[in-house]
Amino acid sequence: MEGTAGDKPSVGYHGTHRDTAKLIMCSNEFRCSIGNEHWLGKGIYFYLEKSDAILWAAANQKDPAVLSVDITVSDDAWLDYDAPAPGSGKTYYGVIAEQFEEKFSRRLDPQKGQQNQCAIAEYIWEKYPSIMLLVAKFPYQRRKFPFVKDWRPLRREMCARDNSLISNISLCDIH
Repeated sequence: MEGTAGDKPSVGYHGTHRDTAKLIMCSNEFRCSIGNEHWLGKGIYFYLEKSDAILWAAANQKDPAVLSVDITVSDDAWLDYDAPAPGSGKTYYGVIAEQFEEKFSRRLDPQKGQQNQCAIAEYIWEKYPSIMLLVAKFPYQRRKFPFVKDWRPLRREMCARDNSLISNISLCDIH
């Protein structure tokens, strides 16, 4: 599957608690997020912009920290959800979401947005085992008025399937 567009990510920023950052640096390894409410499925999450990781860490941790990592992934092992899928007039995410609906003979439940996102990501991990990194844009906050054009600012996140793509973990200055 060809799913690349734009610049391939080479650096990621991970927001966390300072104590957790120290553990990650000591072990040189991240623990994969699990559960069914992660936007890009089970894996290790990073922002493409340091400022986004700082905002997330500051909003979610009492003692925030941000780690910087190098991401090494081959051209055919990453998928940008927002890239146009050749010949379809849709994004890769649009094409895959349709495949997911057809395969499971059901409509995605609009009341379970994050669970739907996670299920589709898990479907990608299963259907395309060579894909090791998912990249997508998401809004900063939940939508307040679903009937109004969506003007929320977007951030780009990525999810690595495992630690094999990650190297050079270092603590960032966030002040």
